[in-house]
Amino acid sequence: MKSGSISTFAIIAAAMAISFAPLAARAGSPDNTGAPSVGSTVTATGGKTDKSLAVKTPVPQAAKVSHVKPGNGYREPMAAGMAFVNIPGGCYRMGDSFGHGLEGELPVHEVCVDDFALGKGPVTVGEFRAFVKATGYKTEAERRGGCGIWTFAPVERVRFDPKKNWQAPGFPQDDRHPVVCVTWNDADAYAAWLARASGIAYRLPTEAEYEYAARSGGKPYEYAWGSGPVSANVYDEAAMQRFLIKSKPESALYRGYDDGYAYTSPVGSFKPNELGLFDMAGNVCVWLADRYGETYYADSPRDNPTGPASGSQRMLRGSTWADDKRQTRTPLRIWYAPQTNSNDTGMRLAGPVR
Repeated sequence: MKSGSISTFAIIAAAMAISFAPLAARAGSPDNTGAPSVGSTVTATGGKTDKSLAVKTPVPQAAKVSHVKPGNGYREPMAAGMAFVNIPGGCYRMGDSFGHGLEGELPVHEVCVDDFALGKGPVTVGEFRAFVKATGYKTEAERRGGCGIWTFAPVERVRFDPKKNWQAPGFPQDDRHPVVCVTWNDADAYAAWLARASGIAYRLPTEAEYEYAARSGGKPYEYAWGSGPVSANVYDEAAMQRFLIKSKPESALYRGYDDGYAYTSPVGSFKPNELGLFDMAGNVCVWLADRYGETYYADSPRDNPTGPASGSQRMLRGSTWADDKRQTRTPLRIWYAPQTNSNDTGMRLAGPVR
C-alpha cells in the first residue's frame, strides 16, 4: 500500500515537506513501500522488534455467539444502491501470527467484534458520483490542488499532480472501478452523507472489523483469498510489463500470475473471499475509522476496539494494484494523515446488519 497527499497549491513548497514525509521515506526504501522484507525485525521507525510482544496472553472469556448467516446481505435502498454483506461477529487472534510482519502488527491479541455489515466491495466511481451529484461535494484533491500519483520512476517514484483527482487519477477508469484520490476526510464525508440519505448508520469500518472480514471471519489466513491460489489485482505480470520496480525482491513478486490489469480493475473482477467480499486485498487500500496509536495493540480492549481516542494519523487496510506478496498480507497495517490521498487509495463502508 502506498499513499500520497494533498496540500494548498499556493503553499505547495512548504506543504510538500510535511505532506509527503511518509512518501519520501517509502520512495527510498528497498521495496518502494517503507516496509522491510518479510521476516525482518526492523520496524518502520528503525527500532527492533521485541519478541516478547509476539503474543498477548488473553483472559479466558465466553465465546461470542452470532445468529447471522454468513453471505447474506442487502442493498442500501435509497441513495447509491450499494451492496452490503452481513458478517456474523466472533473472536479471533488479531495481528501477525505468521511470523512475517512488523512490530506494528504485534502483539498478537484476541479481539471480538459484534455482527456488522461491510460493503461487498470498495466504493466505486459510480457510487461516489451519486454523492457528488446529490451534494455538489468537492474532494480535497479538487479544492486544495491535486493527488499523489505513483510513477515508479527510478528517481521520482511519486509526484504531486495538481490536475489529478478522483475523476482523473492518471489512468482510465469507468463507474465500475473503485474511486481513488480520496482522503480520510472525503471518505468520512461520504459515509455521513449516505447515513443521512438512507437513515441507516453507515460509517467507516474499524481496523478490527476489516482484518476479521479479510480473514473470512477471523480464520488463520495470511491472505484474503485464503489457502487457495492468489485471486486479486496485485503487482503481477501485467504490472511488471507496465512498470518494473527493480527494488522489489524476486521472492516478493507474483511471478506467473497475470490479473490483466496494470492499474485498478472493476470491483468484483476477482473471486470473493469466503464471506462474499471482493477486493479485501489488491485493487485499492481503504480508509478506516481508527486513529493510529503506537502501543494500541498492546492496550487494545478485547471487545469491539475502535482505536485510540486521539492521534494525528488514520489507519488504512487492504492493499493495492502495485503491492506484492509482503504488502498483501491480512495483518499488514498502514497509517497516514487524514488529508493524505493517492491514486491507489479508496474507501469501503460498514453498517448494521439488516
